[in-house]
Amino acid sequence: MIIKKLPVALCVGMSALSTVTIAHDIYPKGSECEVTFSAKTISLSAMYFTKKKETEFEQIAHVKQRLFEKATKALAQYNTSMMIKSMRFKSHSEDALVAKAEFLPVTSCAKDIPRVNTTSLDLFSNNVMHLKQKVNLGYAISVNKELIKTAPLKLESNLISDNAIFGIKLGESMQSVEKDLGRFSLLWPLSDGAYIAFIGRDNALFFSDHKFVGYQYNESLLPIALRNHLEFSNEGIRVYDPTTGDAFSSGEELTTARVKALKGEYKNVQIVKVKTSDEAVVDKLVGLSVGDTSLLTGKFDTLPCPDAAALLQRAPDLDKSLVQLFGMSGKRALLTGCHQKIEMNHYGTVTSIELLDPLTSTNMELKGGSQLLQSLKPWQFGTVSQGDSVNQLPTNELGEANFDVIEWSNNLWEGHFVLDNDTVVAGTLIPIKL
Repeated sequence: MIIKKLPVALCVGMSALSTVTIAHDIYPKGSECEVTFSAKTISLSAMYFTKKKETEFEQIAHVKQRLFEKATKALAQYNTSMMIKSMRFKSHSEDALVAKAEFLPVTSCAKDIPRVNTTSLDLFSNNVMHLKQKVNLGYAISVNKELIKTAPLKLESNLISDNAIFGIKLGESMQSVEKDLGRFSLLWPLSDGAYIAFIGRDNALFFSDHKFVGYQYNESLLPIALRNHLEFSNEGIRVYDPTTGDAFSSGEELTTARVKALKGEYKNVQIVKVKTSDEAVVDKLVGLSVGDTSLLTGKFDTLPCPDAAALLQRAPDLDKSLVQLFGMSGKRALLTGCHQKIEMNHYGTVTSIELLDPLTSTNMELKGGSQLLQSLKPWQFGTVSQGDSVNQLPTNELGEANFDVIEWSNNLWEGHFVLDNDTVVAGTLIPIKL
């Protein structure tokens, strides 16, 4: 248990105190210690670039060692002993592991409480030491924001015809469409009342004056670099054939008659020949459109470029002006006008910022899509800009370099930048204290 700090009379002369060096220690979570409740929680984090041959246990051991080294330095920096309040590990990217911990400042602990040191790092964890004893940390977790409820994506129908998409007729209000679908996978604001919304990766809905005016299907609507940030839609599409009165799946082999019927009923029909054997080649549908898909051929507003390094609290306020999207894991994110992807948790708190490589329109079939991407500017994060030489970065903010990746951190953020010939091109940053 934790004992609240009480006033203690010290019968020690001042001359004796001046010669005493007080050693500070790190104690396991749940230790019987005196906590100074008025003191702020100490937050620390560390990152480790993993190696393919390492086991998960080895990777955690490495990042834990780095975190312990930082915690040891913090003892002197804050002039206090510390007890672990919480500790967690999270994959930062494909090759990086992050450890985050919070410590409670303590004045003293019971004599039989073990200290955490280099030979007892098994105690340096989120596990409560006294497993049979209920531990009350004396701190209540408070969230200042309400949980942001998000409806799941749902398709009552996957049928496409010349006047209705997924059971939704052209001309319906955007609000009604979103209600019917639950939510969009991506929503890109263009101008007042004009939007492009995505269902999964292959279906784009066009809205003008808040009305549903057009639809485009294509297996390559977005370039791969952007497609990979979007969730999949579990439903393929079925396309109505007016000449037969039935519908077919988009991946089916097409007869010559069906190809002719499609081109007479729909716009921008794209057919590809697919080799199914050494001798057989068949036609398959990869793209079509319905209604008005010309929104991007006119003028549209550019997306804002907020200061990403200052977005710890501001991001949710920018929802309506930035691109909103949902990724593979269902995580909600925002895309700014400067190649910055901002991931948030269910309370709207920023959990990471990904600084993207420049997006190009290669293999992008969205009508007018190239103009959309050309409107995006290079990213900037604090004093670091896309295209900076690594030599321009403050040396006191740089960490370990590993091939084309270099660690970076300041008092609010930590992460890494990706280099190309010693030039900064991309990166991922996470807030040190969530």
